[in-house]
Amino acid sequence: GLTLPSSIMAIFDDDFRIRSSFDRDWEELTAPRRNLMDSVCYYDTLLNDGVVMLGTTVWNAQYYDFIFQEKRRYLYDGGKCFDASILTKGSFGVIFSRKAAELAIAWLDHTPPNRPFDWFFGDLVALGYPVRALVNPIVIADVSKVSTVNENRDPSRHTKYEVTHRHKQHNWGNTTEFFP
Repeated sequence: GLTLPSSIMAIFDDDFRIRSSFDRDWEELTAPRRNLMDSVCYYDTLLNDGVVMLGTTVWNAQYYDFIFQEKRRYLYDGGKCFDASILTKGSFGVIFSRKAAELAIAWLDHTPPNRPFDWFFGDLVALGYPVRALVNPIVIADVSKVSTVNENRDPSRHTKYEVTHRHKQHNWGNTTEFFP
């Protein structure tokens, strides 16, 4: 079977929610495989210096149309993940290879402080590194709380309607599928 180097790490933001089936989903994602073709989402990505995004925010609805309707060939492992693009955001739950973690540190050292960290993933894609995102996220951002990072964000964006809207917008599924 395939084995990963011990130098991978999972990093989670301080405001994330996990899917109620996280333990089963995680086990399925990371289960040993016989070859790379059976595990593009996890092993192949990490062995090739990339990152696995356990959930994403994509603000462009046409990108989801592109992935799920027009370009089904970009879905891997029976539709479990897709290639991220420069439009794919979300740092709330990510598995980094050692190389990707080193690139993230360098990015943070050389990027203006007003540029959000989740823009790193698009830059990594532009450099040619594999960035794969789960189709059915197992970690999402907790959008029910008022932002402590963006003081200009309207607090009314955290109503039940807005939270439900964000789940639909980012293809996260029903809010009840995630632990509070």
